[in-house]
Amino acid sequence: MKYSPDNRKLAVSSHDNRIYVIDIGGAFGADQYHAGNKMAVCHGHSSYISHIDFSQDSRFLQSTSGDYELLFWDTNSIETVKGGKGGKKGSQTHRKVKQATHVSQFTGKSWSTFTCPLGWDVQGIWPPNVDGTDINAVERSHGTYCTCWWWYSLCNFHYHSMNRQAR
Repeated sequence: MKYSPDNRKLAVSSHDNRIYVIDIGGAFGADQYHAGNKMAVCHGHSSYISHIDFSQDSRFLQSTSGDYELLFWDTNSIETVKGGKGGKKGSQTHRKVKQATHVSQFTGKSWSTFTCPLGWDVQGIWPPNVDGTDINAVERSHGTYCTCWWWYSLCNFHYHSMNRQAR
C-alpha cells in the first residue's frame, strides 16, 4: 500500500494480480463521488503484486509481481470500461488505469519511493547466479539502497547501482 506524494491517490496491491488506485483527494475529476468512480484498477500482471512505487510527480506507478514482471502505469490515464464477464449488456462499468509502455516516459523519472527489486536503478543489487527469490526487499534512502536477501543478510548499495561494485 502506498500513498502518492501529493496525497490524492492510494495504491493498494493485491494477490489477485491487480493494483487498486483509490481517489482520496479528487484525483479522478468532478464525478469522483459517484459510485464506482473512486477507484480504478491496474490490470496486467500475471501473478500477485509484490512491490509498488509512485513517481515523485504522483503520475506513474511502477510495480513488480511474483513472476518478476516490472510494469508501469499512468495513473492520470483512466478509462471507463463497460461490460463485465463476456461483455453482457447491462453489466457494470469499471475504471481501468492504462499501462504505460513507452520507455521515453520514464527516462530520468524520479520515484518517490523505490521498493521494487527490478529496474534500471537496481541492476547492481543482484549478485551473479541468483534467481528472483533471493532478494525479498529493497528500500532507498539518502542515496543508498538497502536490500534484504532470503538468508536475512542486509546489504547497502549506492543509489543507481548499475554494477555490483557499487556496494
